[in-house]
Amino acid sequence: MNDRAIGPQAQETIPATENIRTLRAALNTLGDGFVEAIDDSTLKAIGERQAEETGGRIHGEAIEVSIFEAPGQTRVGRFGWKDQHSSLLSFIADAYLNEMGITNRLRPKDVTTVLKTTKDPEDQPDDIGLADIDHFAQFIRGTMVPPRDTTLAATEAALQGQQLFGRIGCSTCHVQSITTAPAGTGPRKP
Repeated sequence: MNDRAIGPQAQETIPATENIRTLRAALNTLGDGFVEAIDDSTLKAIGERQAEETGGRIHGEAIEVSIFEAPGQTRVGRFGWKDQHSSLLSFIADAYLNEMGITNRLRPKDVTTVLKTTKDPEDQPDDIGLADIDHFAQFIRGTMVPPRDTTLAATEAALQGQQLFGRIGCSTCHVQSITTAPAGTGPRKP
């Protein structure tokens, strides 16, 4: 797409010597409202349990990160490739800026001014006072995790996979269920 940019300054040029390429995977966000609703102490307890179960070979590390919409507050990170965001709104605001180039109240400055024609922030509140990042956060918070395909899960291959999953220790990190915090608790801000 960059070779079709409206100005040559925006065209990406990759030297022939840079021949290592990788694909980018986009993560599914369905059900992430439940991930946001997990209490920090639950995530920390999972890491501690991992160390106990594996004699210290596996130990998840919870990192405290800033909450963009609640300046001065931190929370255990849970979104982004490196868990660098602790709330869906922070994650979405960062993605709008860095993935789509749309500035917003939480990420108000562009990373480049090449061919810049709009004033920042670009994502402005609508007639009910919500910006697009707010609507998108509400949408994600309202989605459910896709249900398990019970027919597929009952196949011999799936049953063998489930046994292997448990036998080699995958369940140490990938816990089968997590209880969310009670409604109305936690530092989440609208």
